[in-house]
Amino acid sequence: MHIEATAVLAGQPILAIRKLLKRVGSREQCSPEFIEQVLDVDAATAMEVLRMLNEHGYVEQVPGDSPDEWWRTTVKGNALTQASAAPAVT
Repeated sequence: MHIEATAVLAGQPILAIRKLLKRVGSREQCSPEFIEQVLDVDAATAMEVLRMLNEHGYVEQVPGDSPDEWWRTTVKGNALTQASAAPAVT
């Protein structure tokens, strides 16, 4: 997978989202508060990022937990963590 370094996802720079998902993957799950800390955003923005990442299939709610409590990356989210933002070699 290749991403454009200047792209935006969920209102945040794609490289910040990639970093966030890498950190989520290493923890196995995250909360909205974790997103606030990693992206340095307020609670409302963190919830919007989480909603959009879920809507696009990058994260999913951990089964059995209360709404908006614990989330984990999906296969698609894990693929984004490995995506290259380097320019194509010609």
